[in-house]
Amino acid sequence: EEKLKLNAALENMSQGLCMFDAGGRIVLFNPRYAEMMYIAPETLLNSTFLELMRRHKEAGQVFDDPEELNTSTLKQISEGRGKTKIVERADGRVHQIVVQPMTTGGWVATVEDITERRISQERLRSVLGSCRFTPRAVELHEAEAILVCVPTPLTRNREPDLGPLLAA
Repeated sequence: EEKLKLNAALENMSQGLCMFDAGGRIVLFNPRYAEMMYIAPETLLNSTFLELMRRHKEAGQVFDDPEELNTSTLKQISEGRGKTKIVERADGRVHQIVVQPMTTGGWVATVEDITERRISQERLRSVLGSCRFTPRAVELHEAEAILVCVPTPLTRNREPDLGPLLAA
């Protein structure tokens, strides 16, 4: 029953998930990973990370050198360090890849499509570029309207913190 639950979770997650052994060989992946990587599922199991990166390079989906990616990834994993990387694909999709080492050797990689989030961030930056911050208000100048936000007394003497908006 536990295996059925695990399989259901893997098959229904929005992120792609792939597990590599200590030698960099794929031992587990979910259907979303194969879909996001544009690779037939039957060719993934037992493939190495290097082989995977070479396939991506040949397909024009990875611009970095596969051997360098393999060497740096294996080094990071052997040092117990994970990493998060944003990858802009040739087809315009933007993926966030999180690599997490396992205590038993090897690593788990998750891939999340953040294309829509990236588009929203760019729109927000554009809108914020149209804003004029004054001591008394924030004015948003658009072609069709002007929006004025007046700060409350608690925020009147502080610059607005836009970090959470930009990170969303």
